[in-house]
Amino acid sequence: MFPFIPSLFALRQAWHEERGQALVEYLLILVLVAIVVIVVLSLLGTTLSTVWYDLINCGFNRSC
Repeated sequence: MFPFIPSLFALRQAWHEERGQALVEYLLILVLVAIVVIVVLSLLGTTLSTVWYDLINCGFNRSC
């Protein structure tokens, strides 16, 4: 009589399931961390590059 009733029930049940919710939350956290890392590296990139270069070439004795 109403063939769309089972499909509406399945849609409602799928809407309330929370199996994939944790995965989405972890993905959002990962994206946020990646954005923060990119911003920090872009702001401090030159300074970090200079420090790394000095450590590699001069060592820790600060004679350069």
